[in-house]
Amino acid sequence: MFASTVTGLVDGLFIGGGLWLMGVPLAVPIGAATFVLGYIPMVGATLAGALAVVVALFFGGLQTAVWALLLVLAVQQIEGNVLSPLLLSRAVSFHPVITLLLSTAGGFAFGIIGLFLAVPVAGILTALVVTWTRYEEESDESSTPAEEVEESGDGAEAEPPETPEPTTVGARAAERAVSGSADSEPGEQPGESASR
Repeated sequence: MFASTVTGLVDGLFIGGGLWLMGVPLAVPIGAATFVLGYIPMVGATLAGALAVVVALFFGGLQTAVWALLLVLAVQQIEGNVLSPLLLSRAVSFHPVITLLLSTAGGFAFGIIGLFLAVPVAGILTALVVTWTRYEEESDESSTPAEEVEESGDGAEAEPPETPEPTTVGARAAERAVSGSADSEPGEQPGESASR
């Protein structure tokens, strides 16, 4: 929706401004119509350009109409090949056939309002689904092992963590006493502790 608004605004400003510089009457309303028609995918820009050229032909003659046509084509090429890809690079993109089908279905189902809103609403719904999917994946990755055991429902408890190696002299002595080698450190040969 944001991309459609910006591209429609840029189209309307440049086409309306160009027609105003050419002296075509109704340049401001044509610019406004270009902005509004920018929300209709596929055919909106064409209708706006045709309106600009017809008004230029009617009020300024053939030469003004040709200049208006060149203006409209230049603005739409810049918008379609430079501005739109920049704005839509992060947005959800649909294949042109999908856009055409969405517009057609929206127009048949809800008339002109459906034609205006079909693609933006589908984009919003797609963005919501993608965001929800990412959220679910992140929450699955950040769960702890104890939570995974509880979620699995098998009733088994998580194993306790391994006990750390003793780090104090008293703890090492207690470990040696338990293991039966009181005079040597683990890994030492008997009799080496006496040489210390």
